[in-house]
Amino acid sequence: MDKKNTKIIVTLGPATRTEADLRRIKDKGVDFVRTNMSHSSLADLEYFIRLSRKVGIPFIIDTEGSQVRTGDLDRDTIRFDENDRVIIHAEQIVGNKKELCLRPGNILEQLEEGDLIHIDFDTLILRVADVSTAGQGFITTETITGGYIGKNKAVGHRSGAAQGFHPARPFRKGSGID
Repeated sequence: MDKKNTKIIVTLGPATRTEADLRRIKDKGVDFVRTNMSHSSLADLEYFIRLSRKVGIPFIIDTEGSQVRTGDLDRDTIRFDENDRVIIHAEQIVGNKKELCLRPGNILEQLEEGDLIHIDFDTLILRVADVSTAGQGFITTETITGGYIGKNKAVGHRSGAAQGFHPARPFRKGSGID
């Protein structure tokens, strides 16, 4: 391996949040730092950019952007059975077997009855049953496959109007649903 062309990139997160952490990273010869935007907020991004500039390590951005994700849960994993009714909230709540939330919450306004919500790469698939309450901050879904989910899992979408099979597309913050 040609060391001259090799670059070291470190992903910042909970274990590397302080100026002292970044100075240690810099002393080890790291060339760039980044955050994983699938697991970070815009506030995290701004914080880490300021911190990396202060320490003098170039910051690179993963361009995929933030994904829509599930919120916090009242336990590590929750098991759902086929045909369970699940209320999805726009507001951040601590989820349980009957209620979950998605981040960002404004995604609910873009869903239609019959749409499929794929959670954690199809570990759980929900069908949107009622969107008439979206303006009140929640929608009703039902599980079409049983499965387990955990906290902060990726969420994808497939329109109920789509003909044939189309893989679930991940939601993206700001991009909406086509």
